[in-house]
Amino acid sequence: MQILDNFVTVASILAAGIAPMYVYAQPTLVQARRNILRIAVGMVAVGITGGIIIAMSAHWIIHLLYGSAFASAADLLQLAALASSLVFADVALTLLPIYMRRPQLVAIKWGIVFATTIVVDSIAIPHLGARGAILGYAVANLLAIAFGIGIWLRQTQGAPAQHEAKA
Repeated sequence: MQILDNFVTVASILAAGIAPMYVYAQPTLVQARRNILRIAVGMVAVGITGGIIIAMSAHWIIHLLYGSAFASAADLLQLAALASSLVFADVALTLLPIYMRRPQLVAIKWGIVFATTIVVDSIAIPHLGARGAILGYAVANLLAIAFGIGIWLRQTQGAPAQHEAKA
């Protein structure tokens, strides 16, 4: 996870760099939603590409950083790298409730994700060990994405933005 923390941080950096111009500066919800969809698609591509590269390099990374004694951890890194690519979609979709100035939606999402993680981990870890923890991580990220898609779909194309763009 130490390795992947740096990878998933890229999602927040991308969103923070892109959102001011392509989301927050948009005067209408329609334009912001359209741009969020484009950003999400692009960030998913970056996340999947990065996840695949890390997964393909996992054996080399583990050997280089930790030595051959930890070679068995490479399989875990591969799984976690692929699951981490989901964070990119979640970060992009989170731009919408921020644009709408609805931080309570972000808090609700993380409350649900947290509770789900505890449930999945408490069931999966005793049976699957570290793979169970990765399963909990993946399920939590999928749930966060589903929540974001739900918010995105719930907003109608003609709904007025609850946001005023400021120059």
